[in-house]
Formats: sequence, C-alpha cells, structure tokens
Amino acid sequence: MKIRLLIAAFLFCSFPMLYAEKLILLDEKDKWNIAIADFKITDSSSDSIYLRNSIPAFLYNQLSSCLSHTLTENEMFLLQNRIKIEKIEEKENKLSAYYKDFNLTYFNESTKRKELRDSIQLTEKEIRQLKKYNPEKIKIIPVKDISFITEGENTEKLLLDPVNIGVFADRKNSDYVIYGSAGQFDDLLLLEIRLYSSLSKKDIYVNSVSADINSLFTSLDKTVSDLTSILLGTSWSKLTVDTNMGDADIYLNNRYIGSSNVKNIIVKPGKHILTVKGQGIAEKELEIFLEENKENTISMETEEKEEKLTAINTLPPDADIYYDSLWRGRSPYLLNGLSGELYIKKEGYRDLKLFIDDYPENSITLQLSPDIFEKEEYFDNRRDAFYRNFSFFILSVPVPFFLFAVLNDYSDAYNNSLSSGTNSSETERLRKLTNFTYYGYYGSLFLTISLFVNTIFHLNDYIKAGDILGQEQ
Repeated sequence: MKIRLLIAAFLFCSFPMLYAEKLILLDEKDKWNIAIADFKITDSSSDSIYLRNSIPAFLYNQLSSCLSHTLTENEMFLLQNRIKIEKIEEKENKLSAYYKDFNLTYFNESTKRKELRDSIQLTEKEIRQLKKYNPEKIKIIPVKDISFITEGENTEKLLLDPVNIGVFADRKNSDYVIYGSAGQFDDLLLLEIRLYSSLSKKDIYVNSVSADINSLFTSLDKTVSDLTSILLGTSWSKLTVDTNMGDADIYLNNRYIGSSNVKNIIVKPGKHILTVKGQGIAEKELEIFLEENKENTISMETEEKEEKLTAINTLPPDADIYYDSLWRGRSPYLLNGLSGELYIKKEGYRDLKLFIDDYPENSITLQLSPDIFEKEEYFDNRRDAFYRNFSFFILSVPVPFFLFAVLNDYSDAYNNSLSSGTNSSETERLRKLTNFTYYGYYGSLFLTISLFVNTIFHLNDYIKAGDILGQEQ
C-alpha cells in the first residue's frame, strides 16, 4: 500500500513538469543583424570627418562578403536562455495587463471579471511552465543569414559608451555592433575597434591600432581577419582571382563565381579546383590550397583559343538554330568556335539535333525531313485502330441475338414444364438454364453496346487524322 502511495505521489508531482515539457519554444529569427557605426573622433583636425566616415565604409567593404553566421555552442546556449527569458517577460507583461483590467472591472458585470480571472489563471500557469522549461530543448536555427546595418541607415550616432551601445542594439535588434574611436596625436593615429554582442551583453572583441593616416587601412588587416572569423562563426578563407582575359568565366569546383576578376569570395579552407574558360579562351584548370583564415589571391593567365568556323546550311534554308537553348539565327549560319549540341527547327519539318564535335569539316549541309511523314504514320495508326475496333463490334453483334433465341427457348420449356406438372428436378434444371441464359444475354448485349461506342470514338479520331493529313497535302 505504501509503495502505491509513493508511486501516485511521484506521478502527481512530476505531471506538471512533464506537461511543461510539451511546450515548444522556437528560434524564429533567421537573420543575424550587424550594425556598423560611425567612429567617435576625439580631435578636431581636418581629417576627423574623413576618418569618421571612411573607417566604417572600409570595414563594410571588407566584411560584406560574410553572408552567413554559424552559431557557436556558447551563442546557442545564450540564445536559448534569452528566448526563454523573453517568453517569460512577455507572459508577465500580459499578466500585469490582465490584473490591471481585472481591478478596473470591480464594479462591472461578473461575466467580464470571470473571463479575466480565467485568463489570469491560465497565464500564471503558463509562466510556471515556462520557468520549468529546459532551455536546451529550444530549437535553434544554427546558421543565420547576415544583414548589415550601416550608420547611414540610422538617424542616431553611436558613441563609445557601452551603455548607449547596448540600448541601441536592443532597439535596432542588432546582434553585433562594430564601433570604436580614433584620435590623432602629431602624425600618429590611434584607433580602437570594438565588437559588441547582444547575446553576451558586452564587448567580445577589442583591438587597438596605431599608424599614420596613410597606412591606416593596411594596418587593419589583422582586425578585419579577426572580425571575419567572429562574424562567420567558423573557419574561412577569402579568395580573389585575377585573369588576363576580360570575358573569362571563373569556376570554383565547377560552380560559377564570376567573370574576369572576383574579389573576397568566402570559401572553406582546403583543396579546391579553379577553372577559367569561355568562348574563344583556352580552358585552364588549377588545383589550389586555401589556408584557414587567410586571404588568397590567385592570378591565372590563359590564351586565346583558335576558333573553328563552321557553316551550317539546311535544305530548305531559313531554319532556326538554337545553342544552349538560345536562338542564334537562321540558316545558312556561321558558327564561331562553338562546340556541343545544336537544335535545328523549322515549321513543317522534324526537329533535328546536331553534335558539332562529330563534324570535322567546316561546312555542314543538313536535309530536313518533312513533318508529313509523322502525320501519315499518325493517320495510319488511327485508321488501323478504327477497323480493329469495328471488327470486334461486328463479331460481337450475333452473340446477343443467338443468346436471345436460346433464352426464349429455355423460357418456353420452363413455362411448359411448370404447367404440365413435370417432375421437379427437370423444372429446376430448366429454371437454372433460363437464368444463366438471361444473364449471358444481357452481358453480351452490354459488351456489344460498349464495342459500338468505342468504335464511334475511334471513327472520330480517324476522321480528324484524315482532316490533318488532307490539310498538309
């Protein structure tokens, strides 16, 4: 008895906790907002306005290639707890509003107060459940798209004061804020760059740089590298590719990344295949190794490829020529260095597919086949189908007549047997034969009618095919 009571008490106590776990809290934010502020300048020199605007612009140009942020384990932990806290605060604000309305309706109708009382009880219950909720069960989107917010999009100016940064980040829903200050002493510029995290509620990166104004941006290479690592949340490599051909197409692992020159492409570290090709350009392939958290510049020189001129003639002429699903012109047509698959189309003729690489000669003449042959074949098929179904119908017509005559004979014999008082076994046999013949007659009649309807449909197709063929001729 004691054991049963203990089990019942355990279940009673654990039920609210189990029920609380049924709550599903989700991370609904799929973007990671990055704000870049104007820098606070501590001197009044002529360079102060230039520095205040040019430093954020430089950082944006260097960091804007960061397209997504991968949450770290610590960020996921902080985000899960923040979602729980925000949900509790939302319910508590709602509860306060319910209590306020409840007090205002003290002398009002009881129905309104009852509804508010029920809402209060329900909200209090939800708050208790939320407080017991395990944050690790909150589902998080691990990779966020990055959206940059520059100072030009805001009317407020950000100052170095961390209190102001936190208020701004909360109000603008920014996950990171890049800000800082700069001061000039004689010919030396002292720059401090900070990164504020809304999750951590503090600066998670601080770096000081001293340089003259002419070499300032060169001295920020390490800062840019550090910020890139934090913004991406994972290891990275930056790739810049220069070619000597203005219209060269650049592919990384068979994926197109740009033409002529591409800059600051974020890719995973390790081995990659870089390919440069294009019309009139000799294809060149290079295996590269990109180091982790480094900027890599690759120069690829290629040469012009000797083009093969091929004249395409068709009989009859004026056929449309398509390459890569794009219309190129009408025959006769001169191809310049193209390879691969061509499609030749002309109204009233069959489409033709041509592989240029299979023809070493410089002139190709193609005889187009009229489309009439396909229509004759279509007409023959429709005619054969009609006659075949008509034959089945003709063969089925005698069957219901024969069964109808047999049915009459058995029916008369059965009626005579009943009236003459013949032995019961013979009467039963005639009854069964009459029934079987009756069902057979109606079954054959249904089959004949179906074959007739089917024949009419095929006759209609046969007539339409004849009309189509007659129009072409």
